[in-house]
Amino acid sequence: MKSLQETLFKRLKDFKVVRGPLRHGQGTEDKLEKIKLCFEACLVLVQYEDIENGHPLFQV
Repeated sequence: MKSLQETLFKRLKDFKVVRGPLRHGQGTEDKLEKIKLCFEACLVLVQYEDIENGHPLFQV
């Protein structure tokens, strides 16, 4: 499980979502919502990439 987590975080860092600060939004709650949206979008892209390359989806 730890290996899967490390792999996922490495792949998310490629999108630069978890690397630096988010500079969009007004206030803490708005920024948090935008971070969640970006994070979820990157997760979907990672899953699509796995599907296209014939890899199984991560089991939760």
